[in-house]
Amino acid sequence: MAIVLVGVNHKTAPVEVRERLAFSDEASAEALRTLVDGELIREGLIVSTCNRVEILTATTSESTAAGSPAHH
Repeated sequence: MAIVLVGVNHKTAPVEVRERLAFSDEASAEALRTLVDGELIREGLIVSTCNRVEILTATTSESTAAGSPAHH
């Protein structure tokens, strides 16, 4: 299993970018259903506030992690 975290916050992105990436409650639930397919992504979490948007996943394989040989 590999843990992958992708996100932006008030220090790394202007408010205009964070607004475009923000999830509503409904959109967050739908995105999680789509993201967590059980084959590649086993678990997921979306955090979306006025100051940050983060997507955290647990993959089913080490080779799917960013920076692994599969991505070079």
